[in-house]
Amino acid sequence: MKPTSDQERSNGPQPSGWRPRLSVDRIWASLADQFRHPLQRNGYALLFGSGTTSAIGLAYWVLAARLYPTEVLGLNSALLSAMLLLAGMGQLGVNAALMRFIPEIGRHTRRLILVSYVIAVAIAMLASLVFYLGIDRWAPALSFVARGAAWPLVFLATVVGWCLFSLQDNVLTGLRQAVWVPAENTIFSVIKIILLIVFARSFPGFGILFSWVIPAVLLIPAVNLLIFRRLIPEHARNPLPAQPRVAAGSILRFGAGNFIGSLFFVVYNTFLPVIVTNQVGVSATAYFYLPWTVASAIQLIGQSLASSLVVEAALDQSKLKAYVKRILISSFGLLAPIALVLLVGSPYLLRIYGPAYAAEGAILLRLLAVASVPSTLVAVAIGLMRARNRNWQIVISQGGLCALALGLAYALLPRYGINGVGIAWLVAQTAAALYLLATEFWPLWRSQPEATRPSPAGAQLKELP
Repeated sequence: MKPTSDQERSNGPQPSGWRPRLSVDRIWASLADQFRHPLQRNGYALLFGSGTTSAIGLAYWVLAARLYPTEVLGLNSALLSAMLLLAGMGQLGVNAALMRFIPEIGRHTRRLILVSYVIAVAIAMLASLVFYLGIDRWAPALSFVARGAAWPLVFLATVVGWCLFSLQDNVLTGLRQAVWVPAENTIFSVIKIILLIVFARSFPGFGILFSWVIPAVLLIPAVNLLIFRRLIPEHARNPLPAQPRVAAGSILRFGAGNFIGSLFFVVYNTFLPVIVTNQVGVSATAYFYLPWTVASAIQLIGQSLASSLVVEAALDQSKLKAYVKRILISSFGLLAPIALVLLVGSPYLLRIYGPAYAAEGAILLRLLAVASVPSTLVAVAIGLMRARNRNWQIVISQGGLCALALGLAYALLPRYGINGVGIAWLVAQTAAALYLLATEFWPLWRSQPEATRPSPAGAQLKELP
């Protein structure tokens, strides 16, 4: 009789070709499967780009805290928040429309992108004008940007530049070429750090603001050359799945519907530092902004993967339920360990900025780390609603979250300081997540297979002119 192996003696006879369940081959196969599908490949590319920016950004803010006084850091943080708010208003609805319709619009992609750029810049300039006219009322600490001849033009240029720089990522995502985003963001982050150090001596008052804007503006021509000369022709040559053609009116309605919901999103994500500046001063803004920056990087997990969901669902609505399941598993698989580390190690992480930042911001960062769980659910739900063209549901959920977050922040900030903003953020995100679990996720799980129902894009009748 042939002697049995140690493995067979311990486990009994095994089927032919048997391998341990946790073999290296299985692990590699699982990883390969994660990157094989465009849904997760592009989502991870966006996430890697954002993660690279955030990791280098950690070093950036450590240097900023060491090289610039607390008051200067706080004032520049408020300026950055105002710039992001106004540039974000220019992108409202446009960014979502690019991701939603580029995958299925074929030879009209170039025209859609150019028109989107023009619309975004026009809205950003209009928003900046309104901001200047009312700056003494809603941001008196920043009123100098509306004075004189130079500052209004300089600040307007920063807003327009950042608007176009941000839209490029949406274009690359819609083209299913998000793999270029990490390279773009890495170059941006490295130049940003170099300029931060240079400007600490030559331009100390506003070096932080301009170390952001200058590399972004420099990258706009290079990235758009790649988009228009190489990626759009490749995209136009790819065969589209069989589906009804997209009407220009459908794109306009989608963009307009997303405008209001996105406006709420931009306001509650960018206006909180301005509220802190107005109520408790620029020093408190510095202590608030660094934990806020770390927490914002975590939120990019859900937002990046949800953007990929919008793109892939535009091509195949029948797999929406499976896509959402994949996105949720990937999002929380990445989020859970990061949130846990921040929850335990907030004081140690913030100490690298300086002991004062750790003392003032540790509790806030813990609150924001806990809030990252419901905020990820909200981000995926927004992506789901965009994929299904549920614009009014986006408006309701984002509007409610905005009102609750800002209202609670105003109420709690005078009593609890910057920790009150963390409490407001956690309560608002949790309430929004519970609402969306009931109104979006639960009905989706209970629905019939989506292959039996027409895609929302199926209602379109006419091709773009």
